Amino acid sequence: MKSLVETLNESLNINESKEKMLRFTFGDLEHADDTIKSIEDLANKNSVYSEKIDGGIKIKANDFNKDKLDSIHDVLQQYVQKMQDDDKADQDDVKSLANQLDKLSDFIDSEDEEDKEDKEDKEDPEEGE
Repeated sequence: MKSLVETLNESLNINESKEKMLRFTFGDLEHADDTIKSIEDLANKNSVYSEKIDGGIKIKANDFNKDKLDSIHDVLQQYVQKMQDDDKADQDDVKSLANQLDKLSDFIDSEDEEDKEDKEDKEDPEEGE
């Protein structure tokens, strides 16, 4: 049985969401403006906070909008793949953008602590039942 302190700590942690500001900088890559505009439009459509920055865009990723980030991820992934195949593109800029895309992928793929606990509860039913 959980102590009162453990129960209170868990309830406080549940109300805290993981939140990350992800910056995507495009450097001097071709068609960056079109891609930034696409990301901005998708973010607005899906109620995801976005803000244009010098040479790129930043978005706020959190537990509440995690399922809405897939379309933004797809646009970025297609762009990165296209630039990786482009011999004229600055591969350092492409690599930097790919690293940011990996961070977005990791965030989308990460499970909420609550989801993990629910799965564990289903896998290990309480003893004594």
